[in-house]
Amino acid sequence: MDRELSKILKRSARGSIILVMGQVASTLIVALGMIYVSRVLGSTTFGIVSIAQAPIGVAYLFINVGTDQALTKYLSQFRYEKKNANLRRLIESGVIISIAFGLFYSFATYLSAGFLANQVFHEPEIEVLVRVFSIAILGQSLVTTSWAVIIGYERMSLKSYHSVFYSILKSLTGPVLVYLGYGPVGAALGEAVPMMFAGVLGIVFVYVIWRSVKKSQSTISHIEGVKMLMLYGYPLFFSNLIAGIRPYINTYLLSQFVANNLIGNYSVATRFSALLGFVVTPISQTMLPLFSKFENRQDDLEYVYKASIKYTSLIVYPIVAAIIAMSPQIIEILYEDAYPQAPLYMKLYIALFFFTGLGSLSNLRLLNSQHMTKTSLNINLLQNLVTLPLNIVLIPRYGVLGLLVSELLGPRVGTVYSLWAIKKKFGFTPDYQGTVKTFIPSFAGLVAAAYLFSLVSWNPWLELFLGGVLVLVIYLAGVVILGALSKRDVHDIRIITESIGPMSGLVRPVLGIIERYASD
Repeated sequence: MDRELSKILKRSARGSIILVMGQVASTLIVALGMIYVSRVLGSTTFGIVSIAQAPIGVAYLFINVGTDQALTKYLSQFRYEKKNANLRRLIESGVIISIAFGLFYSFATYLSAGFLANQVFHEPEIEVLVRVFSIAILGQSLVTTSWAVIIGYERMSLKSYHSVFYSILKSLTGPVLVYLGYGPVGAALGEAVPMMFAGVLGIVFVYVIWRSVKKSQSTISHIEGVKMLMLYGYPLFFSNLIAGIRPYINTYLLSQFVANNLIGNYSVATRFSALLGFVVTPISQTMLPLFSKFENRQDDLEYVYKASIKYTSLIVYPIVAAIIAMSPQIIEILYEDAYPQAPLYMKLYIALFFFTGLGSLSNLRLLNSQHMTKTSLNINLLQNLVTLPLNIVLIPRYGVLGLLVSELLGPRVGTVYSLWAIKKKFGFTPDYQGTVKTFIPSFAGLVAAAYLFSLVSWNPWLELFLGGVLVLVIYLAGVVILGALSKRDVHDIRIITESIGPMSGLVRPVLGIIERYASD
């Protein structure tokens, strides 16, 4: 690993750590508010609120026309290549697109709330909730654009500050309104109002970045800037639309064939994927700007791609194993017996993250960074062609379990296609052997912890702690015994972690033990 590549990876790792800290803080803050609201409302009313969010989620898909990824890619690439003339113009063009689409879909959703509630979902009580949620659409549009600019400039601390601000506001607004007796309307306001404020704050941060860009004569107009972003983004828009519409079709199917209390259990289970979001989201957000810097450097691109999969799996797998194994204890601690089906739903949903080792976080970002956005569109189209028919068949028969099994298996056809496309275009693949050597010890830890704590009945907090420790010990032992990391891997990880400051001291002892037994 040469000095320039080392510098780039250190910067990316430091950015990921900053995002992790912001993600942890914001997720914990939001979780406290969400737990209170879901407990007070109960599974049935909480399920109704979840249904009311479905059309808002669809609107979120339409406001994201792919220009967020275009902004991140071009800002990161042009800054690295020192092509600074059009940076301001691209930022301005992105904000124009964001405001235009956000306003349009906010008004459209507000005006169609009655039709959606009565004719589509057959739940008249959600009409007012949909109108309240529609306020958030413009806010979300502004947030998406501001985050794209912030990540493109690698100003990760700004994103962390922004996330924490939004989380604090959200964790206070919803619970206070529910406590005051506003019920589901209070829960909806608790989502919508903080999002709008977050959008405004995001634009303030964008202005700060825009002001810091040195003034120079732009070679493109605003119209050309919009066109540039839209041309890159339109395949991603259709790709996101195809991939993103499926969860809302699923929500509609659930609303027609599954009881509201089971939908509430499902909503609680899926929201706790945020436990993995502590790690997964920050890492995935740094991948697109990282890959974009190696457009003309094939060897470095191969190394970074393989490392992104291998090292991410190394971190994600034990967390996935621990959450799956200890899901009954997690739900018991937070909700007692209010959501009895949630542990099983959580296990099946979290299992999706085991596919990190096949590039589920990296593949599309690699393709998009190299202008292969049409391939991403084809991948998502293929996934839907397989998964949607499965959902339509399985949800009416098996309810939430049918949905979870379908979503676990159906999209894998897209994973296989993405791996084939990367192999064909670039000539490299993930380190499959390394993935297997990382998966086996994590799965062994999962089985051991789940089995052991099914035999005893201790305090759930104690079980959760001991279960997590058991998974980690078995995992680390397995990684060493199977030789999942080579001495070069350990050396590269040590170099990369130098950028994370005092936290590197926590990593060095573990790396020292692994290096002692690592293969050459």
